[in-house]
Amino acid sequence: MVRLLKYTGFVLFLSLFFSLASVCQTQGVLGKRFIDNWSVGVGGGPNIFFGDLKVHQFWPATSNMSEWKFGGTFTITRQLSHVFAIRGQFLYSEISGTKRISGDGNPYNQYFNGNILEGNINTTINFSNLFSTRYKPKRKFFIYGTIGLGTSSWNSNVKDLSTGAFLRTSDSLGNWTTVLMGMAGIGAYVNLGDKINLGIEWTLHGVNSDKLDVTRGGFKYDAYSMLSVNITYNFNKRNPGKEPDTNQNKIFVPVYIQPQKTEPKPARPDTLVVLAENDTTLTDTITDGFDFPAGEDAEDIPANLRGPGITFGVQIFALRNDKYTALEVREKYSIDQEVYKDISDGWYAFSVGSFTNYEEAKTLKSQMRKQGFKGAFITRYDNGVRVQAHGRK
Repeated sequence: MVRLLKYTGFVLFLSLFFSLASVCQTQGVLGKRFIDNWSVGVGGGPNIFFGDLKVHQFWPATSNMSEWKFGGTFTITRQLSHVFAIRGQFLYSEISGTKRISGDGNPYNQYFNGNILEGNINTTINFSNLFSTRYKPKRKFFIYGTIGLGTSSWNSNVKDLSTGAFLRTSDSLGNWTTVLMGMAGIGAYVNLGDKINLGIEWTLHGVNSDKLDVTRGGFKYDAYSMLSVNITYNFNKRNPGKEPDTNQNKIFVPVYIQPQKTEPKPARPDTLVVLAENDTTLTDTITDGFDFPAGEDAEDIPANLRGPGITFGVQIFALRNDKYTALEVREKYSIDQEVYKDISDGWYAFSVGSFTNYEEAKTLKSQMRKQGFKGAFITRYDNGVRVQAHGRK
């Protein structure tokens, strides 16, 4: 029994530990106030004894000193998560057992009556939520298991079945015997509304003693089981039936953005651009797989060459080998702008930007050089076709 109590305590500890991380659902959503997620309940039903003074091994005798006795429970529960809860439970019950024939076939004719007062702490595991695959805040019916530890105190006396004479008592009629106990069980309940639950629960309670019936014999550890009907009151707020809106208390201030007039920027073509045959701005100096060459800026361009169809970009490097795509270059060097790949006579040049305003191209060139592309320079395009720059910078 001691080993059983140790295992029970270990399981209870694990249940409470892992309950803090559980994320399934229970009735509605969990509240945030201190009083939320608390409930109190009362219940009652038959309590059946298992021990040495018993007619049948499991089923209680109903005649000549009936073994059917009844008790009541009071519980206070704190919902820790949508699966786990911790309960404090108090139980008070009468208990009785009868034995007419001894093991050798001779008349025994003894019975006992007693009273039990028990207190325990247990955890409930909501199986309906634990094994649920969907969030159902409007779920009404739940099945759960429970396991816990506590103490059980009793006051029992044994009498002769024929004469009713006292034969022996547990210590004395004025004293109560208290020992450790472990309990486990299963139950179910249904929501009758946002505040009330109606349920049924069966639990088996084992005590660390063979003296509950004040008789030593084949049962080393006495036990009793209780089947109770329970009604529970929940202190939670009304169940909304859905997850709360986290934005409902936020204040949204409208922001008005004044539209700005910007010069339209023609999009660079998606396909590779053919370089002009006389373009000699590319180099073949490779560093760490890439080249950061110095080139020729398209500066001092005559005004008549800055008209419609003329755009400017910034070349950052060129390669002779076709090893990388424009997307790979952009990701490798964390470039914010779109990267374009131009090709001519075996050269693969990578550039960024497309501007009709030359000053914007100069600004981008400075940014790219600060970013590490020391040889970045400005290139010019005529209707999407790259032409040779003028004036080395």
